[in-house]
Amino acid sequence: MAKIFSAPVRIKTPNLSLTGVKYDVEVKRYTDEVRAWVKSVSKHRLAGEILRFPVADGYAQYMVFSGTELIHLDIGDGYQIPAAHARGLRIAEEVEHATRFRKFIDRLPEAVEG
Repeated sequence: MAKIFSAPVRIKTPNLSLTGVKYDVEVKRYTDEVRAWVKSVSKHRLAGEILRFPVADGYAQYMVFSGTELIHLDIGDGYQIPAAHARGLRIAEEVEHATRFRKFIDRLPEAVEG
């Protein structure tokens, strides 16, 4: 069961009036600042990992704080997963799935070229 929290108010969310690369730079800054804060406070082995869940035309994105706590990342449209979904999450399994998927995606160019 996951509990979801917001990032500290002192960490400024990305400016939605920016577009393209400028917005991407803001998102990176925001996630880097949230990750730095999470890692300074949490000693959980998965702290700082990002989980993404499809919602509507985008993603709900969260950063792992602990084995039962996530930080909502207020980026893009700021989508969130339903509370019932959050209650059923097994964070370690979700991180493992996301890691395997990233490794698979990273190998795709090799498979196409090979």
